[in-house]
Amino acid sequence: APRALCPHLEWAVGRALGRAVNFEWADQPVLAGSRRAEFYWEGPAGTGAALATAIRGWEHLRFEVSEDPTPRSDGGRWLHTPGLGIHYAQTDTAGN
Repeated sequence: APRALCPHLEWAVGRALGRAVNFEWADQPVLAGSRRAEFYWEGPAGTGAALATAIRGWEHLRFEVSEDPTPRSDGGRWLHTPGLGIHYAQTDTAGN
């Protein structure tokens, strides 16, 4: 994420999760002036979609959101790059 976007991302993710969050940002060596963070979250089924929806509007943002499957629901992975937009892939309990 561009540096100026970092606090806005924390706010958007916190709003989607219903609690304040703080990411541990580090410089992104591949893209000058950008930062990167990893954040582990827990929530009910569908939270991954809510997170991806909350942060997908920023065109210079690259992100990946993963939701693990449960015995009752499939999981998924949302990926976004500025040039390609958003991609979603469903994952079942076997990891397919």
